[in-house]
Amino acid sequence: MINDLVADTQFAFLRLPDYLRIRKVSLIRPFCEFSFVSGHYEVKTANTMAEIQQVLRLRFEVFYREFSSRRIRFPFLPYDVDGFDLLCDHLIIKDTRNDKVIAAYRLLHSEVAKEEFYSEGEFSFDGLLSTPDSKLELGRACVHRDYRQGTVMGLLWKGLLKYSRLTNTRYLFGCSSVQRKDFGAFNKMIETLRKKNALLDEKLVQPKRLFHLDQYPEIRKELDQVDGEGEMNSLMHMYILAGARMSSEGAYDEEMDCVDLLTWIDLKELPPSFERRFAC
Repeated sequence: MINDLVADTQFAFLRLPDYLRIRKVSLIRPFCEFSFVSGHYEVKTANTMAEIQQVLRLRFEVFYREFSSRRIRFPFLPYDVDGFDLLCDHLIIKDTRNDKVIAAYRLLHSEVAKEEFYSEGEFSFDGLLSTPDSKLELGRACVHRDYRQGTVMGLLWKGLLKYSRLTNTRYLFGCSSVQRKDFGAFNKMIETLRKKNALLDEKLVQPKRLFHLDQYPEIRKELDQVDGEGEMNSLMHMYILAGARMSSEGAYDEEMDCVDLLTWIDLKELPPSFERRFAC
């Protein structure tokens, strides 16, 4: 109990500076602002502090309560937050029946990114980033456990494509995460991606040394224990349907306890059926 309390206190203090900086922001002005309504859902870019706080709380519940092996039982600051949140737009879906944020994406456009993208902390992919045209980094995707059905996932994609069109974005990229429960299926996932011609050239993207799987022999051992069916999660599956390519080598995110694959989508090569389905 005491150890849990100490761990939770340290966890909160690590996030406190970023949270306080966000709390000081009185006016939210998204780089790209829009909204539309579908049924009892509103899809929009967050433009109030109350919405941002709901996003950070939702991310904490999904990433740390559900998926992470790091169990935070007594959080003094139950928000998932870092320094990128002030730079990014936050695409959200709200249930208009209760005014709650039930899904979110963090979006960082190449015209807004000041020093680097979040993904550059884990991967080296300068060759891809140096290609012409605007880029949009996708991150921190999450959906409340009570809303994980096709409708909400489809609305997220409608929002992403609308945002991309409004900002003249050509490339989408970010980290796709494989959770620990799926580690046994990792190699089969990679083989599935290879058969679909959905792997990026190894010369274009490599995990950085601190995140390379060779630094984590126990994790590498788990990944090599083939005991899964090679099923991708729904988010990764949607990326592949959109024509994504992913890195063949993963990067281990110790805090989130997951293995990330750098994911790259060229919207000019978006399958027509996919675009028709999610056009807005």
